[in-house]
Amino acid sequence: MWVAGDGNVLSRLNGATGEEEAALQLGTEQLFALRNAGFIGIAGDSLCLTVPPPDARFPEELWRIDPRTGDVVAVIPIPTDATPPLADGEYLWVVTTVDQGLTRIDINTNESVAVDVDRFPWSLAAGAGSMWIGHHVSPLRDG
Repeated sequence: MWVAGDGNVLSRLNGATGEEEAALQLGTEQLFALRNAGFIGIAGDSLCLTVPPPDARFPEELWRIDPRTGDVVAVIPIPTDATPPLADGEYLWVVTTVDQGLTRIDINTNESVAVDVDRFPWSLAAGAGSMWIGHHVSPLRDG
């Protein structure tokens, strides 16, 4: 299991014992904080980490990281406020709550495409040959 911690470290933990087996230092500056911690997914042979922008003038990024070396092998701009990425087949999927969107990233080319979804997507799951999107329902209704 991989977890993000200390603002710029990815750690691989033993699922049975919780002991740290490996740690990847991703530079010297803090990349994320508790409020907007980097979310990790696994696609192909890469770790995929959401990296929040340093301020609102920049887009969020998805970093593809080689888990053996810690090298960032691709940086893919994504909309802000991403939820944990989910890999399914040839694609990595990311919900972004600020723009209420879904982004599909081809794990072979790193090309991203916005996918039209209904309002308030919140979470993702894959199964039975389908992608499932959970939606947040606001208690405030029009009318």
